[in-house]
Amino acid sequence: MLSKLSHMAEEFNVAVLMTNQVQSDPGASALFAGADGRKPVGGPDCPEREATYIITNGGISDPEGTK
Repeated sequence: MLSKLSHMAEEFNVAVLMTNQVQSDPGASALFAGADGRKPVGGPDCPEREATYIITNGGISDPEGTK
C-alpha cells in the first residue's frame, strides 16, 4: 500500500503524508545489540524526513504562505 501511494504521488504530482506506526518486537533486543524492542510496521526502507504544516478548516496549508 505504501508503494502504491508513493507511486500515485509521483504520477499525479500531489503530496502524500505517510506515517509509520511502531510496534513492540520483544525479540529484537535479543538479536541486535542496542535495539530498543521497537520496529516500524510499514517497513524500515522509508527515509526519515521533516515537514512543517498547519491544519486549517480548508485543509492542510503551508505555514510559509500564511505570514
